[in-house]
Amino acid sequence: MPRALFDSPYIFGLHDPGGEHLMAQANRRGWIVFTVEVGSDPNNFGGFDFTPWADQDFGILCRINNGYGSAGTIPYSSQYANFARRVANFVAASRGCKLWIIGNEINNQQWNYMGPTDLTAYVRAYQKAFRVIYTAIKSTNAN
Repeated sequence: MPRALFDSPYIFGLHDPGGEHLMAQANRRGWIVFTVEVGSDPNNFGGFDFTPWADQDFGILCRINNGYGSAGTIPYSSQYANFARRVANFVAASRGCKLWIIGNEINNQQWNYMGPTDLTAYVRAYQKAFRVIYTAIKSTNAN
């Protein structure tokens, strides 16, 4: 019987599926970090099925982004509530994953839209977004 759908005893893994067969061949099923772009449409109820990998005993993490590049891995603050609802919808509709990462690399200009040097603004924006998203996810049955 497989471990919990999100667990692995190992500290290594890979970014996105595609090379997990190497871990399986070595009988060392580490983590797979999936990345998804979900946007901010609160009426989008789509999710993803991670069970093909979880059922093979890989640890599953999913990084949820609003978008990439100028869209920002988290949206502008005016869209936090919509993004939070969309993230909660995605989590509720997804199977085989219980660990979620919101956004990416808050200090990397490539993924953020808030300006070139103000890391404090990035951190504050992410803190605010996380609070709203956490509340939205916990209000579903998917927590």
